[in-house]
Amino acid sequence: MLRYIDMFEKYMTGFSFEVRHLAHKSYSLTVTTRKSLYQLLHVVSVLCLFLSVLGNECFDVSDSILEKYIKSLHVIDAPFYIRRLIREKLFILERPV
Repeated sequence: MLRYIDMFEKYMTGFSFEVRHLAHKSYSLTVTTRKSLYQLLHVVSVLCLFLSVLGNECFDVSDSILEKYIKSLHVIDAPFYIRRLIREKLFILERPV
């Protein structure tokens, strides 16, 4: 998990991510920026989605949720590397027909 947060910090210029270990599998994450609250919310939203998809739990994604996160990727103008990771982790999930 920590390496993905480091990756977000590397590729999302203007954002700082501070992770503090609290207990086993429990962390505190602080995200700071001088950009707008609108940008901050979209970056955190995409990061949280990405981290949740990495978990072992079943994760069902509807079309409306996909549209929401695609919009967030456009709003934050996510670099290619982040878009590719999101596509690999999120869009390859088996979708109900």
